Amino acid sequence: MIHAAVTWANVFPEAKVESVLRYVVESWEDLTSKFPSTHSYEVREERLTDSLALHLDDPARRQRRGIPGRFLSERWNLRRLPSGEIKRESRSDIVYTDGIPGGPQLVMEFKKLSGTTKLHTLYCSEGMARFADGLYSPEQKIGAMCGVLKPSSSDPTALVSFLGCMPATMVKRLGWDSAGHGIRSPSVLAPSVALCDSVHARGPNCGNADISLAHVFITAA
Repeated sequence: MIHAAVTWANVFPEAKVESVLRYVVESWEDLTSKFPSTHSYEVREERLTDSLALHLDDPARRQRRGIPGRFLSERWNLRRLPSGEIKRESRSDIVYTDGIPGGPQLVMEFKKLSGTTKLHTLYCSEGMARFADGLYSPEQKIGAMCGVLKPSSSDPTALVSFLGCMPATMVKRLGWDSAGHGIRSPSVLAPSVALCDSVHARGPNCGNADISLAHVFITAA
């Protein structure tokens, strides 16, 4: 659990969340400009996020931008079983941490989008829902979803429309009420880089009653 003295309010104020996410977007744009062939939409997601995490964590770049923390790639989320064994439950694509023991972290999950219902569904079921059910960030109050867009064929507003007409089972899994109240637009967490936020009620297995996700979109080369 996060120590009472180490809270989201004093470690991750909204301005800092926005600063980190702006750095993520600008770093991605830098990579696609310098290395377009290795940052195209056809490249596997984990290779794209590994490359981005390496670029983000460059000490000189972080120092120039005033980013004090570290960026970790493909970090396993672990759970101890009653037997004492450790189970690997899921992996977070990129995690930003200020390095405070037991302190807040900003988990970022990346999903490709191409305007299709199939990928919109995966964005929800294998992205947002994992925050809502506590597989990602069970002790955190804020996270981020990052949609990787296919050039010239994706409109992030189509995803927002999709979120407004999902099946009841997915609405419930996302921790929303029957009216689908969960989308906050414009974004409060990162208004300069996020299209919107989503707010999700969570179960008793999580350290906080809800989690807010900023939705950021980047375009592949």
